[in-house]
Amino acid sequence: MHVFMPKGCNIDRSPVGKNLQPVPAHFFLIGKVCNFERKLFQIQSWNPQGKIERIRYNYGFKMLNQEVTDFLKEFDAGTHAVLFYDNQESKRELLFSHLKFGQNYQGLAYVCSEESPEQIRGEMIEFGLEANTVKGNQRLTIANYDDVYIVNGELNIPAIIGKFASLVDTCKERGLSGLRAAAEMSCFFQHNKVEEMIAYEKALHTKFSFYAKGICAYNVMEMLRSGHMDVFMSLVKAHDPIIYATPRGFLLLKPQKVKPRDFESVMQVNIRN
Repeated sequence: MHVFMPKGCNIDRSPVGKNLQPVPAHFFLIGKVCNFERKLFQIQSWNPQGKIERIRYNYGFKMLNQEVTDFLKEFDAGTHAVLFYDNQESKRELLFSHLKFGQNYQGLAYVCSEESPEQIRGEMIEFGLEANTVKGNQRLTIANYDDVYIVNGELNIPAIIGKFASLVDTCKERGLSGLRAAAEMSCFFQHNKVEEMIAYEKALHTKFSFYAKGICAYNVMEMLRSGHMDVFMSLVKAHDPIIYATPRGFLLLKPQKVKPRDFESVMQVNIRN
């Protein structure tokens, strides 16, 4: 696998942005993207070993378009979605919005891999989620990955699924309509549990067997660093729908519409096996 900068970009410290190639027009035929202005500055990020070189963006405001907002608002039990992102702001915007839309109706669960539960709780409060209090019809669980996914260094797929199913039962006992879950998945790459991760995602199927709506969040930069971009299509096939966090906003697609080359265009990386 080889990863390249967008065409024309290199690491000679030339001004970032001049060499950035636009996303090909054909990509926008397969999904809707909201139009908004980016801040005027961009940051060049690259790996000293030359394995990863990447352009990253800072966004000035919220990126949710109407299509994505409608998807997040609706509680379609069984939904097993995936988010591909390359910065923490995009991750929080999408996952926190997903939870916030259900905070008065469903139980909420968040699994951390990149940030601590304390950090996530503070960011949720800043975002407008009621993360400090438990009210009569609301329940929020924030857990670290080593309490849910990789416990004592081991990954037990039936046990993980059982935890989420049990949480759904608890929510229903509290009079809630189900569970909204969000999970950062970087831990599997950091702990070299990628094969087990794929097996887990497949075991969940594209539609959960329990009454929940979940979004698995994959950091593209972590996938690149660990050399596991080759699992991209396996992840696509295990989820429905697929969400990209792009420089122009969030893009929502059905899995059958996703092609590797389109992913390369919108995330501005090349994947060659």
